[in-house]
Amino acid sequence: MKKYIYILSLLVISVASSTCGPEDFYITIAGVRPPESDCTYKPGEVFLAWGTADATLITTIHNYGYVAALQIENRLLNTKDVTKKPGSMEDLPMRTDTNIVVLKKAVVNLRGVVASANTMTTTKYKSTYNMEISETVIPSAGDDKTPGKAIVLLSLVPKEKLIQLEDSLGEWPTDPSTYVDMIAEVNLEGETLGGVPVKTNKFNFYVRICYGCLNYLGNKTLGECMMDSNCSLEGNACIPGQDGYIKCSCK
Repeated sequence: MKKYIYILSLLVISVASSTCGPEDFYITIAGVRPPESDCTYKPGEVFLAWGTADATLITTIHNYGYVAALQIENRLLNTKDVTKKPGSMEDLPMRTDTNIVVLKKAVVNLRGVVASANTMTTTKYKSTYNMEISETVIPSAGDDKTPGKAIVLLSLVPKEKLIQLEDSLGEWPTDPSTYVDMIAEVNLEGETLGGVPVKTNKFNFYVRICYGCLNYLGNKTLGECMMDSNCSLEGNACIPGQDGYIKCSCK
């Protein structure tokens, strides 16, 4: 009988350890948000399935690299309520720890996607890099079903990394019909206002890097098109060179 009790105890311990622990993330990356019409980023329900980075635009027009707007959801609840002692002026509950989260760091693992008939990517490429991010406050959850939400904006693939890829990859794209495929695996780290370290799940985002596939400026630069009263910009003008074409249309 003791033998069966011992086995049952092991099973209980095993189940408990499998349902609690580091695999249960309460600060999660829900997805990558597209910009609003005014080029701001807000939490929502629609996410990008993948990203496209045009190296001809990103490495010449701006220094951001491929920018990702990560939607972060905070399901942490306050750890404990403490009632004030009887006789105090207010018998209201106090919070021992406010589980508002401040995110400060990103860890990115960039690697090549398995080669296929339509991709130029080598499977041997792999690079891990850390970056500090602007401290972003993620509000705490109202309850266990309503997470706090906020957007963390960061250079998922920095400009310097794109230049490094161009120098090191023999398969680097050379015209609008060629490209390389990468997976950017990212997680964020920070702490609660109570000082408890937290980190998100690891989130995989597919990024296609091309050379001229989004560039429809023609014989004008971006600045020349904006300065010409007979011309107008069409497409993704929020961050030219990613997730949508940029076109200069002139009368």
